[in-house]
Amino acid sequence: MRALLAGLLPGEGWVLGEWLRDVMPHGTLELVEVASMEAALDLVEHEPLEFCLLGANLGSPAVLRFLRSSRVAPSVLPTIVLASRADELLVVEALREGAYDYLLREELDREIVRRVARASARLGRALERERTARESGRLSEARFRALSEMVSEGLIVVGVDGRVQVCTPMASALIGASESPVGSSLEELADLFTDGRGESWTQELFPAAEAYTTGRPVTVHSVLPRGPSPAMALTARARPLFSGDSERPEVLMTLMPEERPGVNPSGLATHTAGIAHDLSNLLHAVQGGGDLLGRGLGPDHPMRALAEQIESAARSAAVLVRRLSDMAHDRPRGAPSLRLDDAVGSARGWMQLLAGPDVRVELHLQAPGAAIACDADELHRVLLNLITNAREAMPQGGRVRVTTRVPSPESAAQPGASASAGVVLEVNDSGAGMDTETQARAFQVKFTTKSSEHRGLGLATVREIVERLGGEANLISEPGKGASVTILLPRSVS
Repeated sequence: MRALLAGLLPGEGWVLGEWLRDVMPHGTLELVEVASMEAALDLVEHEPLEFCLLGANLGSPAVLRFLRSSRVAPSVLPTIVLASRADELLVVEALREGAYDYLLREELDREIVRRVARASARLGRALERERTARESGRLSEARFRALSEMVSEGLIVVGVDGRVQVCTPMASALIGASESPVGSSLEELADLFTDGRGESWTQELFPAAEAYTTGRPVTVHSVLPRGPSPAMALTARARPLFSGDSERPEVLMTLMPEERPGVNPSGLATHTAGIAHDLSNLLHAVQGGGDLLGRGLGPDHPMRALAEQIESAARSAAVLVRRLSDMAHDRPRGAPSLRLDDAVGSARGWMQLLAGPDVRVELHLQAPGAAIACDADELHRVLLNLITNAREAMPQGGRVRVTTRVPSPESAAQPGASASAGVVLEVNDSGAGMDTETQARAFQVKFTTKSSEHRGLGLATVREIVERLGGEANLISEPGKGASVTILLPRSVS
């Protein structure tokens, strides 16, 4: 065990050393005395120390600098300021900066020094254990959240107090809840679902509640959420985790979409893969924004708008997952009237966020008042995939131009376009471009020229959406000259 003596008066180190040699009950205490602040800070940064006796005669700037530096040291270091009566103001400042205690030179005796040193060492060890435990908890939580974002199931953790502690974004999306259920009781959580017949759950039979009460794993099929945009039927699995000293366990409940009668399994799998692909892209936007926000911002910070864009992207991710519900149930959906320029303009923020800091997104909105038979979520899925593809084609940065226009009668009469194709959406990038062979296969499902982590669903998803809306998607590209995707969409008849 080692303790630091810094900036003491001549002879004080020897006296204190004699008093403190055997102050530690379980070992010998080695005292390291230094005269300069630089030497003291070097020891704090590189050596484990029990406590420090710091002379106020070093002066207020040096003492306060030491205390501030020791707060971010690898281990907790309780500091005792050794002062004279004339150093009253310095002592007050030191205590405010985190000094553990102070000793007056005029009142020093063996027992006072030993008692304060022993107490400070005990405090230091207790604080170190607490800091280690907090750090371990943060790492465990970070690992859990990272793993939870990689799995396709939604995860909900109910604590020993019977309240929701964790609800992953996927779980919130599958539930279709307007806000996260974190903090809700088991009763409130059960109210977010119905059984396979659409009836309310009997409280004791709700999967998480039953596992919480009985301590046994529970699996229930055909659990239906009550959310405003109901997801498909879910399989809910709940199992106890651990209880510690509590009579009740923590419970982990997983939610997984299940195939239902009348749904084409292969079609459902294709839709699931496509939406998972889109969700992955949106999470990329969230991660990119989080990296910027990690630098810190205040309530009036000019980057506050960036936080709002991230929140918008996260909400869009939840909508995409809920879109899986309509596909699985084959629910008929109306064709709302959407002003194209307004919808593209509203996506400006998250498109730039998704493109990244090295890619400039330009909007050229030239179809004022033109409406299309599409909803904003579908249009944003198209833009999401096109911006993502463009970003990946420009690893060193570049420019993406998003253009809307109403085609002239001459262009509408050209091959590949029809007179009814009322509005054009074009996304052009300055990337590497494609050769003829690659261009011919670009819209194929699972075709990709990128790494194995990409599924080749981006342009295939774009074409599927556009053709379902009665439009056409065409690609023009040359090596070294970028790529341009031109989408012709019918005008809304309403």
